[in-house]
Amino acid sequence: MNKLLIEKDFDADEISGLYSCFKPAEKSYAKDEVVMRMSDKSDDVGIITDGTAYLVSINSDGQKSIVNCYRRGDIFGGCFSPNSLLNAYYIVTHTACNITYISYKKLTSRCEKCCEKHVRLLDLFISTSVRRWQIHIDILSQRTIRSRLIYYFTYLASEEGTGKVKLPMSLSDLADYLSVDRSAMMREIKKLNSDGIIRSKGTDVEVLRI
Repeated sequence: MNKLLIEKDFDADEISGLYSCFKPAEKSYAKDEVVMRMSDKSDDVGIITDGTAYLVSINSDGQKSIVNCYRRGDIFGGCFSPNSLLNAYYIVTHTACNITYISYKKLTSRCEKCCEKHVRLLDLFISTSVRRWQIHIDILSQRTIRSRLIYYFTYLASEEGTGKVKLPMSLSDLADYLSVDRSAMMREIKKLNSDGIIRSKGTDVEVLRI
């Protein structure tokens, strides 16, 4: 279980108790490895403890889209992801990853001690997952490539607590994530640099002003 996700909301004794109750399992993955197919009837909830993974959608024509990007501290699982008859959804590692798994059934069931912290943990997982989806929806609701880029860069900067960020994906993947043409996106990034909005080099971005 990722302490980064829970240490702000639980004290040391509670965290120890959660480990005892859930008995989390840890697994390592190489880059570009399929971690989970969302259509499978899996009871696992995964927590990224190191690395980056994508939620990838593949339509009937074989076209791939990046639906979500999971970084250290993020959670995923069939219970938190879309269910579609038209598209197939997979969790695929973008980098080498370490992932901790716990049982969703255990998460949603009261233990013998009726731990109140289980309910708090479930609330934390749900709110974290909802927030991740909401961010992507808000990004895609922006009408221009420029506004999508600014929104995403600003979001990352607020997460890091600094104006300087390292994008968790390549620029090609960023275009996919933003649902925009890569060439058009690169032109807009160049304009944002010229306008003094950002200073960027590759995947290193500094937000100068909004």
